[in-house]
Parts: sequence; structure tokens; C-alpha cells
Amino acid sequence: MLLYKQKKSQVAKGNRLLISVTVLGNAGPIQFVVNEDELVAIVVDTCLKSYAREGRLPVLDFDFNDFSLYCPTSGSGEFINPLCCSLFVMLREAQA
Repeated sequence: MLLYKQKKSQVAKGNRLLISVTVLGNAGPIQFVVNEDELVAIVVDTCLKSYAREGRLPVLDFDFNDFSLYCPTSGSGEFINPLCCSLFVMLREAQA
């Protein structure tokens, strides 16, 4: 007889990081957990979905290609760098 439900084994996917993203023009940061090796595009997409879910203003596009993620203490890169910082600023790219 089973007394406890067995948990499915979870495969380790690397380190997880708590990051804060401040959207320019918004009052406060959005915080969520990401994998260390997550692409910046996926983090921006997650941030936009969280922003919309919380009903924040001003209303933003859902196209993550229109936004850039910057670390205030260093340049932006292709991957989230845990050595850089955990605070980021998200800006809308200038339309040509």
C-alpha cells in the first residue's frame, strides 16, 4: 500500500536566477525566476507576458523583437549573465 504519491524525477536544468526587470516608464520592477542559460529573447517575452498579466500601464506590444534588455552596469549580451547583475532595464527599440 502506498502512503505517499511518488514524485516524478526532475532533470536538473542548471541554476535558476531571480531577476528584476524595470520597464522604462513604469513605476516598479517585475520579478521572476529564469534559468541561467536562458536567451535574452525568452526573458523579454516572459517579462512582456508578466507585464500584461499584472495589468500594468502603459500597455505594451507583445512582440519581443521591439524591445531590448540592458544591464545598467554592463552591456547587453545574447545570454543572461549571472555575474553581471540581477537588475535589468527593458527599453523599446527606436523605430526606423
